[in-house]
Amino acid sequence: MDTLGTGEADDGRVRVTAVAGRIDAVRLDPWVMRQDGATLGRHVREAANAALDAAPAGTSAGADPAAIVDRLTEVRDQAARGMERVTRSMDEAMARIAEQTGIQGDPGPYGLEQLLDETIRDVAELFAPGPPAEPPAVDGVSVDVHGGRLGRVDIDPSAMRLPSVDLAERIAAAANGALSTGSPPSAVDPGTFARRVRRMQDQSLEHMRVYSASLAAIMASPHGPDDDGGVHDGR
Repeated sequence: MDTLGTGEADDGRVRVTAVAGRIDAVRLDPWVMRQDGATLGRHVREAANAALDAAPAGTSAGADPAAIVDRLTEVRDQAARGMERVTRSMDEAMARIAEQTGIQGDPGPYGLEQLLDETIRDVAELFAPGPPAEPPAVDGVSVDVHGGRLGRVDIDPSAMRLPSVDLAERIAAAANGALSTGSPPSAVDPGTFARRVRRMQDQSLEHMRVYSASLAAIMASPHGPDDDGGVHDGR
């Protein structure tokens, strides 16, 4: 069950409740309508942020894009180090074979690191949020949000002539509109994600096919070993 957060300001004349990172209700004592909009805005911000701090938005159970990119970066670095060791061993083996058989070739796994870099970029692009949407307009009230907290609450003088209940509803609507657009979630289409994953898999398989074909071509060169273990002399 979500926690209900409560915040107060101006000796309890401004009271805000919040649930799961959103404003639940704003209550204004009619006396505060004697204040100017800037003063009331500061009190609303103070009370709202106290309520939001007590009832933060829950953590999404979905995939964390940053964690996925970080993990892929680790995999890329580990693969690069592993391939470097394999390539070094292959170079040493090819040098020994060349001394004995005259076989020449370069089986280096070119393109692997680039493929992994492209994969990381694809995932980062896939999960990247779009441009933040404009919060819905609320007549007479404007709210800025930073990091899930209210940064500024501007109340137009004309709104200060409203009944306190009506102004409270407008403040809550403006705050929630800004909170919903301040940190737009990533919308990942499952079909798009599946296609990207298949493309990455196909590219990886193609890379390994080319690498294997390169090794096979070297070993099948005219100066390669005979079936009986002998060595072609090229004549």
